[in-house]
Amino acid sequence: MEKFFIKNRLWLKICVLVENSGASKLAFVEHWLWWTKESVTIAWMRETLVNNDFCTVSFDASNSFWESEWKIEDITLTSHYNDLEDVISWAESQKLYKEKFFLAGHSMWAATTFYYNTNYPDKVSWVFPASLFLWWEFTDCYRRFTLPEFKKNWYVERIGSNWIKRRITKDFRNDVLKYDILENSDNIQNPVLMMVMSWDTWTPLKNHKLVYNKLKTKDKKLVVIEWEGHVFKGEHNNSMKKEFDKFLKQYF
Repeated sequence: MEKFFIKNRLWLKICVLVENSGASKLAFVEHWLWWTKESVTIAWMRETLVNNDFCTVSFDASNSFWESEWKIEDITLTSHYNDLEDVISWAESQKLYKEKFFLAGHSMWAATTFYYNTNYPDKVSWVFPASLFLWWEFTDCYRRFTLPEFKKNWYVERIGSNWIKRRITKDFRNDVLKYDILENSDNIQNPVLMMVMSWDTWTPLKNHKLVYNKLKTKDKKLVVIEWEGHVFKGEHNNSMKKEFDKFLKQYF
């Protein structure tokens, strides 16, 4: 395991974690909104990929938590997408780099894997968006963010010993509404693996089915874990991990 500190296009520090650098295959893994490469969901993705002879590259996005340079108020979907591009560009200069590579993400930042694949289809083998976010399902949250009591009381809790209160900014809300995964599903040329909890209210199963049915690629798979919630925990993390491992052994 190796850790690197690089600069993104805005000269903000990004912490990059590389595991199993001598492997025959390569995967990039991106965490979800405000969290970190150390989160449980990202950890089991990395572990499963490494066990299937992948080198994994994960990172703490800028304006998120943990070891990268951050200011929560500046976080946007665009900033996370740009960080993904910048990390991949950095990896291209390293011995570990290989094409085509596997691309994985969770929740809102799973959307960045779709957009990267749309822009660079020749570089990607499979796309793995877990609990995929769609812009229009977020509009209900957008309405809640505009309520005075929500803007006053809503906060983020930092992972670890430091607790920091922050509000989502207008820039974040406006930026999110520029993206439409369903509209762009037609442009996905590469194989896609999708996973979601059956009763996920933030990224509902019905929306995953809409995207799945619109995907034109013949190689696509939708895995549903019977449970409620948006963040994979405990035995449901294990269920996701087993399904992911089964998939990797079948296709790689």
